[in-house]
Amino acid sequence: MFRKLNVRIVFLVCLSLWLTSLTIGAFAYLYARNTMSQQFHSVFDSYFKSSADNLTHDLNYTVEMLRMIGANSQVRKALDSPEYDSTLPHQLDALILNSTLRIQGMTLYTSQGLVYATSLTSNPPALAQLAALPRLSAWMSGSGDDPLWTWRRPDEVRDFYNGKYGSDGVLTLAIKLSSTASRQAGYAVIDFNPDYLFQFFQTKNASLKGVGVGIADERGQWLASNRSSPAEGVRAAFAVRHPIQTAGAVLVAVVPEAAVREPLHALRTFLAVSSSVFLLISLAVSLYLRHLIVAPLSRLYLKMKKFKNRPVQGR
Repeated sequence: MFRKLNVRIVFLVCLSLWLTSLTIGAFAYLYARNTMSQQFHSVFDSYFKSSADNLTHDLNYTVEMLRMIGANSQVRKALDSPEYDSTLPHQLDALILNSTLRIQGMTLYTSQGLVYATSLTSNPPALAQLAALPRLSAWMSGSGDDPLWTWRRPDEVRDFYNGKYGSDGVLTLAIKLSSTASRQAGYAVIDFNPDYLFQFFQTKNASLKGVGVGIADERGQWLASNRSSPAEGVRAAFAVRHPIQTAGAVLVAVVPEAAVREPLHALRTFLAVSSSVFLLISLAVSLYLRHLIVAPLSRLYLKMKKFKNRPVQGR
């Protein structure tokens, strides 16, 4: 009869103590995961906002530099002239170099039908081919002087630039140029490679390793992705978006679940080890309780049994 009591004591003590440790461990893990996820989200939001602000500042700087290039006396003179100025492309190269612009290529279109391209640009599209794009066409025909930002897909640039760039699409900036003789004497068009945008979001922070960066349209369809840390196909914990000026495209940083959960590996290991240790402790406690309770009862039972079986002596 005491064998069953032994088993019950060991089982109940082990089960109750182990379940208690598992419950405490589960709550501790969930709390830590939620806290660390919120902290990671906050840190990444701050990092992404800072990077996006730097990108916006750089793009705004590019607009101002492009306007300064358009205001150059040689450029303004070429805009009015029906004759091609063979020295202007070299002058444009020098102006871009001095302004430290990080662009893929630049093309000037004059109202006289002339096209000037920098050395970085070969086989640029004709103005009529640019005007075939709806956003550029609407902007060219409008009366406003605001710059135009637009994303040109690979199929819209694959026939140009001799394949030097544009395989993933390009971010294009266009401004209207004026001259001494005309308020609208031409256009300046420059292109940015997607890698230029992605470099603002590179970091050596180990906790942000694996964060993917890409460009999507307003419907969420991917347009381009960073080859070194792609955003497509990532099982995301969360994503952060930032519009690229007025180009109708957004930069998307995708944080994979692995990046958020990686710091929890050590905690999971600790909880697993702690649970195993607690199980051994509960087993030791149950054995001690068995010895403390069952052993005296067993001895008492044996004494009572011995006393009961003792023959009764007559008077």
